[in-house]
Parts: sequence; structure tokens; C-alpha cells
Amino acid sequence: MTDARDFKHLRLAQAVADIYSKDPSTKVGAVVLGEHVNQLAIGFNGLPPGLADDHRLQDRAWKYAHVRHAEANALSNAIGFQPVTLYVTHHPCQQCALAILAARTVRRVVTCSPAGAFAERWTDSTLAAREIFNEAKIEISLVHPECLKP
Repeated sequence: MTDARDFKHLRLAQAVADIYSKDPSTKVGAVVLGEHVNQLAIGFNGLPPGLADDHRLQDRAWKYAHVRHAEANALSNAIGFQPVTLYVTHHPCQQCALAILAARTVRRVVTCSPAGAFAERWTDSTLAAREIFNEAKIEISLVHPECLKP
């Protein structure tokens, strides 16, 4: 079940994506929260430190092999607290679901329902992610992508 706080944090994740992601086709942002309101970390899809954001991002195969996803970056940035809720602008893929599970403390994921070209490219992976979440008893709340529009 989603509430006003969920929409606020999803919009924050969208702002993170818009401001920081250099991905030319799909900008993804994530926010993780801990038990307390001041425990927050952000992440976006992008290259790890030391790799330049350049023309190589136009090459989809190269990009997929080198870009870290927003969820993994947000979890890595959660220093000093245990993430409990993860908000992400796009449905986690199978590998990110495994990373979320490996964090051991995330109990809930709030994300947009897959839509458009993203849904077409990532259907198998997002379905596998949902199976992972269901088996691990991690709640997933899907919201309509329209909620991210101003």
C-alpha cells in the first residue's frame, strides 16, 4: 500500500535520476531509507568512479557491461545505517533484486509499474525479480508511472 510519503520519495528518486544520470536512453534514480527519517541515501544508474561519461554510453552493449544500476549505488551509499525501504523509478531487474536481498535489511521496494520500451526490454528480468521478492518476503509496491510527472 502506497501513501503520500511513498510518492514524495519516488519523486525524489526521479529528481536524482534527472540530475545525476548520464544514461542517454533511461535515467534511473533510487532512494533508500533506514528506520529513522534522517537515514537516507541516493543512487542513480551510471558508471563507477574512474570511468568517463562519454560517447561509449551510446553503445548499448558497452553501457550494459559497465553501468551500475541505481539500486546497487543507493545501497552502497547507505553508510552508517541499514536500508529498510528502497524507492526506485524503474522496476528492479533480477540482478538488482538479488543485490537488494543480499543487503539483508530491505523489507520493502516501491517502484513504478514497468511501461513502454522499458517494459518490453526488461520483462523477463522484472518478472524474475518479483519472484525473488516474493520468495524472500520482500514487499513490492507498484505505482503507476504517471505519479512521477509534476
